[in-house]
Amino acid sequence: MYTLSTGFILSRLSAIAVVLYFYTAVKVLSINPKGTANIVAFFYNLVFAIWAIGAVFWYDAPTKTQAFELYRTFYWCWCIFPPITLHFFLEIGFPYSSSYAKFRTPLLSLLYIPALYFIFFTRDKVLGDPVFQGGYWMVGIKNGIHYLLFSFHYIIYIIGGLILLFIQLLRTKNPIEKSAYTIFLFTGLLPLVFSVVTDFLFIIYKVDFPNLAILWILILSLGFYYAISRYGFMNR
Repeated sequence: MYTLSTGFILSRLSAIAVVLYFYTAVKVLSINPKGTANIVAFFYNLVFAIWAIGAVFWYDAPTKTQAFELYRTFYWCWCIFPPITLHFFLEIGFPYSSSYAKFRTPLLSLLYIPALYFIFFTRDKVLGDPVFQGGYWMVGIKNGIHYLLFSFHYIIYIIGGLILLFIQLLRTKNPIEKSAYTIFLFTGLLPLVFSVVTDFLFIIYKVDFPNLAILWILILSLGFYYAISRYGFMNR
């Protein structure tokens, strides 16, 4: 019974995440369809909604082959997450900066180029055979240079974005912006710490614990929603 119930619970939690990601995506876009930060936040949540759809099925997949194919179908979402998160932090960190607007295109091109590299290599160089443990399928990882590069790419991008927001928090004198930046910093730091533990260290050391990044990152998505609802952030 334990074996069946664990995968079932993780699968249903992922289904809830799908709904919340889609809801937040629609929410941030509806308040300002032309806002650049809103558009980026919309695609951010959309990427995670797609990733969560995969999680609905792979945690509780009937066979290793099906779990493996699901991972191979949705893995590209992992590669898009770091640059789109940093992109969002840049947009809310420099909403009125003429310098950022001037160099936005080349900067963002450089920002997303590594994602193309990881999309090309992750499927065959990083993904290994899934492992069934504790009643759920755990993503299998081929330890090596490609996985280390991907992990450090993820960590550096997110930490870089958080440092940017912290600097803007110190600079702004607008109390609404201070409150919103604080929310994004807090809700951005928590999933980073949790994801490093469950989706990097636990995988490396083969700890019997599910990879939960798809659920941890929901914390930041809900931070979007709270900042908008409470402080009108990203409104016109």
